[in-house]
Amino acid sequence: MVPDRFDKYQPRSSLRRRSKLEHINTPEDVVELIKKSKNIVVLTGAGISVSCGIPDFRSSSGIYAQINENNNYELEDPQQMFDIDYFREKPSVFYSFASQIYPSNFVPSPCHRFIRLLEDRDILLRNYTQNIDTLETEVGVTRVLQCHGSFATATCIECKTKVNGSILKEDIFARRIPLCKNCNKPTPPTKGKSKSKKKDVWNPKQKDADDDMDIPTPPLPKGIMKPDIVFFGEPLNDEFDHCLFKDRDSVDLLLVIGTSLKAGFSEILTHIPHSVPQVLINKTPVTHVNPDVVLLGDADRVIEYLCDKLAWSLPGVGPSNKTKMQARLPGIPTKPTKSYNHDHVWLFPGGEGGSWALRDPPAVKPASSFGPSRPESATSSIRKRLSNESLRPTLDRKDTDRSTKKSRLV
Repeated sequence: MVPDRFDKYQPRSSLRRRSKLEHINTPEDVVELIKKSKNIVVLTGAGISVSCGIPDFRSSSGIYAQINENNNYELEDPQQMFDIDYFREKPSVFYSFASQIYPSNFVPSPCHRFIRLLEDRDILLRNYTQNIDTLETEVGVTRVLQCHGSFATATCIECKTKVNGSILKEDIFARRIPLCKNCNKPTPPTKGKSKSKKKDVWNPKQKDADDDMDIPTPPLPKGIMKPDIVFFGEPLNDEFDHCLFKDRDSVDLLLVIGTSLKAGFSEILTHIPHSVPQVLINKTPVTHVNPDVVLLGDADRVIEYLCDKLAWSLPGVGPSNKTKMQARLPGIPTKPTKSYNHDHVWLFPGGEGGSWALRDPPAVKPASSFGPSRPESATSSIRKRLSNESLRPTLDRKDTDRSTKKSRLV
């Protein structure tokens, strides 16, 4: 039996922070893990689609940054663009932006093709993706769960009628709110005499009251359609819980690629047994989880490096896209550099480790021209302070005695 909500079913002990497996530390260890694993779970985020021309959400040039730069939306927080309550209140704001994230003629990246390769070799248990671009399906991956939904289908927020997402495409690119045809069926005219409306009589007091009132907001159209992507404030679908409950007993390797593991996606890492090796491939560090190996850099470059070591060839996506694909692929895989301050963190081209993962030792400050000063120990500092404090009243007392003797002499 599968529980209604997987997180409620789990005992508290399984949700504690995971400890790193100490014997797994290097890219070579990752290669060996991939070679021997039979049930690999891959978690993917926007980082695997950036090279396809699709912006991520949280980087300096991502979707949230673009929304912030555009003052036309008048949002207090860029995440309101994908907030379900805000959508129900002002759907026009989302549809004025939706064309910028709508799936178009994008070519799948090396990361997408790597997932397809895992499935072709029958070692992919499942790909859990945060992405809504459906590029996993485009490249031919079938064992994929789109955790945050996609534009592939859409649902009326009133009558719940579900339709093919392509029906919304024209409205999305015209920046119009798409409406449900079921809710907006033409109603036949009613037969019989219409009742005459009572003629309004002018009332000056009523006019003054009306002038004091705010202009009412025009009512929203009936039957607004919403793409089946998960907004903030909406739960993940039941399929997510069912798949995770099923996969946790079989998974033998977890690969996390191109995601900062925000918005609840990191729950997957806590539900999978802690003995299962975890590898993070991302441009920037993710410090709220504890993977065994961290490969920081452009995700495509890291994947190509691993494939080179595995002696694997990435599958293509059709002859029509071959030129685009070759033009976008990076050059020869580069040898990674071990982080100075972490034995399990390795930096590839494009990696942004910041102060958490240093490429080189920190710079040493030049010594003073007068020679190095010896730092004062805590003990000597305390002794010096106590000595000064005990000396001060003694000096004050001697001064008092002297002044007393002087007054007597006078």
